[in-house]
Amino acid sequence: MSEILNKIQKFLLSLLIVCLPFQINTLIYQSDWGGGIFNPYTSINLTFTEVLLYLVTIFFLISSYLEKKKITYGEKSFFLVLLIIISTFLLSLLNSDFNDAKLKLLLSIKLFDILIFYILIVNKILAIKELITVLVFSMGFQAIIGILQFSLQSDLNLTFLGENILNKFNPQVAKFYYQETAILRSYGTFPHPNIFGAYLLISILLLLVIWKELKIYKKYPLLFLILTAILLTFSRSTILASLISLFVLLYWYLNELKIKNRLRFLIIFGLLLSQILFLWTYRILSTFTDNSISERLEGYKDAISIFLKYPTGVGFNLSTQYLDISTLKNYLPWEYQPPHNIYLLILAETGFIGSLVFIFSVFFVIHKITLKRKKLLDTSQTINWRIFLCIFLSLLIISFFDHYLITLEQGRYLSVICYAIFAIFYSKKKNIVAIKKEG
Repeated sequence: MSEILNKIQKFLLSLLIVCLPFQINTLIYQSDWGGGIFNPYTSINLTFTEVLLYLVTIFFLISSYLEKKKITYGEKSFFLVLLIIISTFLLSLLNSDFNDAKLKLLLSIKLFDILIFYILIVNKILAIKELITVLVFSMGFQAIIGILQFSLQSDLNLTFLGENILNKFNPQVAKFYYQETAILRSYGTFPHPNIFGAYLLISILLLLVIWKELKIYKKYPLLFLILTAILLTFSRSTILASLISLFVLLYWYLNELKIKNRLRFLIIFGLLLSQILFLWTYRILSTFTDNSISERLEGYKDAISIFLKYPTGVGFNLSTQYLDISTLKNYLPWEYQPPHNIYLLILAETGFIGSLVFIFSVFFVIHKITLKRKKLLDTSQTINWRIFLCIFLSLLIISFFDHYLITLEQGRYLSVICYAIFAIFYSKKKNIVAIKKEG
């Protein structure tokens, strides 16, 4: 019986990971704020992944009860920090003067989902390498979708998986212009190319963790597909995070190569990088004239305006509802967006104290990751430590230029997956290397 329950748990959690990119949901509540204007941040959807989360939890609790297995919360300090962050978000909702108790309750449930997901991962229903394998291969599938979308410059009629209807003439579809020609960016089945790019980047880094365990005919095609799809998202924050992570890993790798092999490696890498930069030159140059940059700057100003008017915060996920009041501007329906910077978003929604709590939490993770380096005596753990550091750096960089790691369900789940992996890695006991006796 317990073996069957364990298999069901594994299957459901694997399915949950695979379905994270799918926008399969149903609207269960919409706030009447804004005179009928639809705002995704005032609307609550019941998602298919959320249903799977509750199913996994039920089977996990039944299995734990029958086997008399103690539920673990992972490394205590990591769990405590996550609990403090979620409590800060919950308190901001309670403190908010926004008059919609039902919306606040449903947002609170979404926050508890994060905690449940974290507990499921650290209890290792799926072994970490199993979880990584499922995520990486599912993103290989998403990469194929993204490449085909870019090639066809349209969607693939996968609406049953939640794929957006992609028409490059639609002003709300993400694209860029080359010599006045609109070029559609790759979405996969995600709500936006930027979050698609973040998942692809984290998947490439996690692919390195399981690299040695994969057959050659699996790992190289996966690497090629995911790397190509990252480029076709044309997400500047993802590319910036990718390049920084790549250079950090290369620095360590080159230090361990023999001098005679370094030049050959650098020539090959230089040719590859030149091709990437060639493809991206126009996109990079458009940064200086792109409307998205000016819109981001306006969003930063709006977040500061909200904070100055409401220094204790307006409530988790409620910043868009206060844009009119705080900035005295008239917004078009699609302009009601959170600031594209997590730190300013948290400042506006949780206030000065909540912002300090979050910043201290970031420094805590930095401290823990740095501290772990001193305890590693095993080569494979050292490599994994370097990869996890690059994952953290990538999330840190992306958080300066976008908000989806907190505002979107897919973003929150990606953040929790990475955080839970850090926690599990940190809790592993120090490896002992045997000392060989001479003679």
